[in-house]
Amino acid sequence: MKTSQATINLVLNKQRINKQGLMPVVLRVAWLKKRATKQTGIYVDEKQWDSKSQQVKSTVQDFGTLNQRLFEIKSEAIRRLNALVASGRSYTADDIISDGKITNASSTLYDLLDDMISFKGLSHNTAMAYRASVRRLSEAGIEKLSDISPEGVQGLCKRLKGNGLSDSSINTTMACLGSIWKYGVERGYCEGYLFGKYSYWKKYRISEKKVSLTSDEMDMLMNYFIQQTVKVDVFSAIWWYTDEAYLALMNRNSELFALACFLLSYQLQGLAFADLVRIKSENIKIADVDGVRYYQFTGLKRKKTNKEIKDIFVEITDEVNPLFHIFYDTMDKRDGYFLPVLQNNELGYHYDSEKKITEATGSCSVVVNKGLRSVFGKLNFDVEGATFYTARHTFATHFVLAGGNPIHLAEMMGRSVNGIFRYVTGLTSMEQNIKERNKVFGKK
Repeated sequence: MKTSQATINLVLNKQRINKQGLMPVVLRVAWLKKRATKQTGIYVDEKQWDSKSQQVKSTVQDFGTLNQRLFEIKSEAIRRLNALVASGRSYTADDIISDGKITNASSTLYDLLDDMISFKGLSHNTAMAYRASVRRLSEAGIEKLSDISPEGVQGLCKRLKGNGLSDSSINTTMACLGSIWKYGVERGYCEGYLFGKYSYWKKYRISEKKVSLTSDEMDMLMNYFIQQTVKVDVFSAIWWYTDEAYLALMNRNSELFALACFLLSYQLQGLAFADLVRIKSENIKIADVDGVRYYQFTGLKRKKTNKEIKDIFVEITDEVNPLFHIFYDTMDKRDGYFLPVLQNNELGYHYDSEKKITEATGSCSVVVNKGLRSVFGKLNFDVEGATFYTARHTFATHFVLAGGNPIHLAEMMGRSVNGIFRYVTGLTSMEQNIKERNKVFGKK
């Protein structure tokens, strides 16, 4: 259709081809030297599209239904154009495309997102990621665009952090919010941008506190774990897991499992959660070194940097064995995976793609952080801001305070030497300060 106001056509977008080799049919509006397009949800082969009549050819199955749908989409755009012309107000090509459901910043993010998905023709996976982010925002009290401002972004990050989200989840959520806000600006529902040049995470990220626990606190956590999981026959020195503990440790959503993961990370030299999850039977064995038995973890790499980690040896003692044995002994039930993380709610395991592993790891890490906060609260730990990553900070801090070589620490943790001290908590007392100074000047 061509009028004195605008040009409205159905065209084939030859720049976007899906995996089946089909191209999307889009509604294209041109007005005032600007264009706007809207996805119709219909894909066809280039040979099956009649560009002159703007229809699907009769050789396509259900061509009648498809063409009826295209006719309705184009007719609706024409109706909106006529209404805009009759209103006498100025309008844009985008206004002709929009279905008019969203009117201002007081509309909910869910409504705005639905409008954005329809208008931009976002893929199913992208739409699902956006919906998950909007759900997180809703849990943090952000229901509408009017609930947030550029000045309030950092406070929002803190609220998301307080809800137990990992840094990567907050990063993703803020990126989605930035896109939705930008769409709101384009539609005229709000003004300004949340993030200058989209440097949202660099500009507004929460400065990470280098929280670490003391040796006494780590001992308290281990003792608490032992008390909650095993029974011991003091006469025969035999121990066993209680039925309740076994079920809890096999449940990735339990508080006891969260504590086990934290203690495992500390014992495994601050291993990150994403790396802990990927340990399989080929990465762990029982080793004998000079008559001492160890759990030997080998062939590990950091997921984040792909940097190799030196073999880790954990001596099998009465204290640490209850922490490792239950997972080591049940790996065959998980196709060789050390921890029961890569599963759905029906306990079916899904790990046939890196994407599924990453999704399972991310969702589980949120639950683990919540479980840890609960345990720390029960033990009256004054460690505000502590998360699973605190285990990594704690190991690094204890290693350095014990006089360990930072170069060795970098190798053990799969880090560069230049960046290793980002994990080390600063000196926390006058006594520590004096002790470290005395090391430099040779005093005992």
